[in-house]
Amino acid sequence: MASMMALFSLLSGIDVSYKTVERLYSDPEVDMALHNLHILILKKKGINNVDASGDGTGYSLTVKKHYSTECAKRKDKITKKRR
Repeated sequence: MASMMALFSLLSGIDVSYKTVERLYSDPEVDMALHNLHILILKKKGINNVDASGDGTGYSLTVKKHYSTECAKRKDKITKKRR
C-alpha cells in the first residue's frame, strides 16, 4: 500500500500521507464501498468459502509448528544430552 501511495503521488501530483489514508478508512462510506468491492471480487472469482485472515499489510504468516510441541521437543533434546 505504501508503494501504491507513492506511485499515486507521482502520477497525480497530489501529496498523500498515511494519515490521509487512515482517515479515509475510518469513514463509514469508504468502509462500505471497500466491503462491497471485496464481495464483488470474491463473487467474480467464484470464491464461496475463505479460510484465511489478514491485517491489511499485505504480508502473510503461516504457522507450521505448534509452539508447545516445539518446546517439548527442545526440552527432550536437552534432557537426552544431560544423560
